[in-house]
Amino acid sequence: MKLTLITVELASGEVLEDLRVTIQDRLKMEKTGRVQKWDVGNPDSTHMTTQQVYLAWAAATRLGHYTGTFEQFRDTDLADLEFKQAEAVLGDPTQPAASAG
Repeated sequence: MKLTLITVELASGEVLEDLRVTIQDRLKMEKTGRVQKWDVGNPDSTHMTTQQVYLAWAAATRLGHYTGTFEQFRDTDLADLEFKQAEAVLGDPTQPAASAG
């Protein structure tokens, strides 16, 4: 399974590394994108950067790293962002998790 990870640099200089984008973040972006007419799902959309910024904001707020609005994030607080793919390390769901110790 491939994971989407985002690294966000805020205008304050704080860097939030490897925020995982979840399905909830994607669904939230799709819902907002439909209302805002962002042409979600079209790789040639003129709103592709806005969609990426929204995913970064959704992940950062879900994880408790950011509390402002999307507009504050986009217009003031975001300095840069980077997306990357990572391979998930998943355990066998039929087996109990190994205990530490």
